[in-house]
Parts: sequence; structure tokens; C-alpha cells
Amino acid sequence: MKKLIIICLVFVVSCISGQEGPLYAKKEQTIKVVSKVGQIEIAITGKALNDGYEGDEIYVLNTRTEKVVKAKLVSPGKAEVVKSQ
Repeated sequence: MKKLIIICLVFVVSCISGQEGPLYAKKEQTIKVVSKVGQIEIAITGKALNDGYEGDEIYVLNTRTEKVVKAKLVSPGKAEVVKSQ
């Protein structure tokens, strides 16, 4: 019975927090950041500034230019730059 209660609590907490599934980026992790314009795709290496799950928008430090960009996590260790409107 205790195991069932613990499993239910974990499920409820994950639903409330909106964080389900595997962690796609962990704070300080090196990730690939992609920017697409038409058929052209440019990729950089960056450092995640916060944890994130699939579909989360996180901030990433471009380790070469020291600039911070906002990117959406699309797979483990990979994100796409969020275009500003």
C-alpha cells in the first residue's frame, strides 16, 4: 500500500509542476543550440543556465561569444533558438 501511495504522489507532483519525462538539459550542461532560417541551419555549443524538460524554454550561454540566448528544448542535449517577435 505504501508503494502505491508513493507512486501516486510522484505522479501528482509531476503533473502539478508540469515536468514529465526525462530531463533534457541540466544546469551547467553543455548542449547543442540550433538556429534555423529556411534551409540553413547554424549550430553552436552552449551551456544550459537552468534545468529543462522537453518543450521548456531555457536560457543558454553561448560559450564562444558569452551571449545568452533563449532556446526551446527539442531533444536531450539539443535546443532551438526562440525567435523574438
